[in-house]
Amino acid sequence: MFKGLFEFRKHKSKKFKSFTNLFTNKNLWNYEEDKSTLFKEEINKRIVIKSHNTHLYIECPDSRDNSIDDIAFTEKFCENIDIIHFSIKLRIPLILEGMLGNGKKTALNYIFKLLNIKDSNIINIYLSDSTKKEDLLGKITATSENDNIKVDFIQTDLLKALINENKEKYAIIFHNINKASPGIFELLENIFDQSKERILLPNGENIKKNDENPPFLFGIFDSENGKINRNSLPKFLIRTCIYFIVQNPNGGDTHKIITSKFKNKKYKLESNYFEDKFLFASQIQNDYSSSDNTNPLSLNDINKFISFRDITYQKLDISIICQFIFVYRHTENEKIQKIIQQLKFKAFNFVPRFNFSKEILTIDIGK
Repeated sequence: MFKGLFEFRKHKSKKFKSFTNLFTNKNLWNYEEDKSTLFKEEINKRIVIKSHNTHLYIECPDSRDNSIDDIAFTEKFCENIDIIHFSIKLRIPLILEGMLGNGKKTALNYIFKLLNIKDSNIINIYLSDSTKKEDLLGKITATSENDNIKVDFIQTDLLKALINENKEKYAIIFHNINKASPGIFELLENIFDQSKERILLPNGENIKKNDENPPFLFGIFDSENGKINRNSLPKFLIRTCIYFIVQNPNGGDTHKIITSKFKNKKYKLESNYFEDKFLFASQIQNDYSSSDNTNPLSLNDINKFISFRDITYQKLDISIICQFIFVYRHTENEKIQKIIQQLKFKAFNFVPRFNFSKEILTIDIGK
């Protein structure tokens, strides 16, 4: 699962040796049941975030307790936070590839809170084939002032984080990294590669990256086919980072995740009903996978149900919310009716359309 930077290394640096040592110790990669692999500790009068697994630690004097009740510390989740911790410790960019909704962003956010990175310093960048360098680094603007033309260069949050004049902790996440254009891939290589100290801006200026307090860099690759797609990215980019394949949760993981999400809710007794429907609906969707472009059910759908249920408990029956999640994600009427029968729901006598915005659930029942 570990690929990227290290497979291309000819000279065994300290980072390379630290990496390979992780595989020579047979006691590593074994996780305690339902317990985070990361913990806060004092070492030589310094507060650090340490891994039970690798024994590596990150100094973090402003760390805060991160007791999040609704996170299930499955083995796969602990693997995810361990590799993120490892990436941050060695200051090596990390690309996470996996199916949509399998916990990549949850793991990142868990680490960010543990390291007390301010929300304003977590920069999410969503890439597409139309993203331009100006969108990432900044734009030249011209304004008229007292009969004079004033030309300015407006920096983006990304550029400010790369320069990091305030020496703060920044995290930058490039979402949909696989959808970037060739020009953006070249820019990302420049950003990711620690040996490249300067970046050329759209205005022609050449700025120096902050190599003493660089931001933590991550890429997210949401694969859609369940296969490993690493080779679809340029090799020159992969050489600059660690590439990690995030595994999908299995049935046991799903049970732990749903239990954790429900345990402090007023409707916690509904968890078994929801889990049965979730697992059955997942199997049904797998049967349709060859002819259906609908995204597979994922952790995102569990969170979506929680959001809906928080505001509909004792107002709408749970079966109605489950239909929104499991049935009306599909568009073909024949398929919808068949899934309703398979999941043993009572069919609506209308076609619902629902929208969840600003904590308001709106249901349009149509004609």
